[in-house]
Amino acid sequence: MYNTHAMIISEHALKTQKGLLDVITFTFSTIQQALSTSPMQLDDIALNGLESKYLFGSKRDGLKYAQENIGQLFWDVQELKKKSLTNVDTITEAVRLFYEIPGLNTVKASFICQMLGFDVACLDSHNLNRLGMAQKDVTIPKSLKNEKLRMKKIKAYVALTQKQGTVYWWNSWCDYVADKGGANKLLPTGEDVSAFHVGCVIR
Repeated sequence: MYNTHAMIISEHALKTQKGLLDVITFTFSTIQQALSTSPMQLDDIALNGLESKYLFGSKRDGLKYAQENIGQLFWDVQELKKKSLTNVDTITEAVRLFYEIPGLNTVKASFICQMLGFDVACLDSHNLNRLGMAQKDVTIPKSLKNEKLRMKKIKAYVALTQKQGTVYWWNSWCDYVADKGGANKLLPTGEDVSAFHVGCVIR
């Protein structure tokens, strides 16, 4: 699933600045919301822009930042991808790049990187439960001013996800969400969940 669907997303995101912004916007739609609601949110954002009712909390500031800085984000991530998709230090830099966007924590910054082909993963509440970990275990507060310590914590997070690798985390998460049902019951198989990501990004 990952090698098919995430690679389609990665190609889209790294082709144009708009493609990368599509990935970032989709990522905001997944914060504190069921995946199945993303198309509805994205439609509203497309219609109402930064005034969308779904850009609550710090999401509005985050999307505004991404829109204003998409050129730099696009070229920076291109350079990092040329270096390596698997090196822990390079991926730490990539996660740090998107972590700077208001409203995105280490987990969601890593989700963006995962969709761009880097060997890192989104350890959301579902995955943390499976690991027996809590949100606080992977939270790096924006208020942390010590850059060396911040990078050390991001690197530790990346290394943790690499123990099983991005393919494992993507595929097993999609299967888990499908089996769990709930708010995402319209996505009955892991394949459906995985492909749904593509439809949300490339609209």
